[in-house]
Amino acid sequence: MDYPIDVIYYTKDSFNIIEKRYKKSELEKISKLWSNKLSETINNLPEDWMEKLLPNEQEEKENHQLLEDID
Repeated sequence: MDYPIDVIYYTKDSFNIIEKRYKKSELEKISKLWSNKLSETINNLPEDWMEKLLPNEQEEKENHQLLEDID
């Protein structure tokens, strides 16, 4: 996606459509804020659920041994 960005919205029961074209300079502040908040949120996610996805050290050794046995 690149600039300009066209936005069209409708206010309920107004029978009025509003159009706005944004230049990059108009959205820089909110874009930076959005990016920072998104990064902050991702960095603050709990990681315990990911541990189940990653093999522990013992499982890694076993997997490695299995691969060697296959060869």
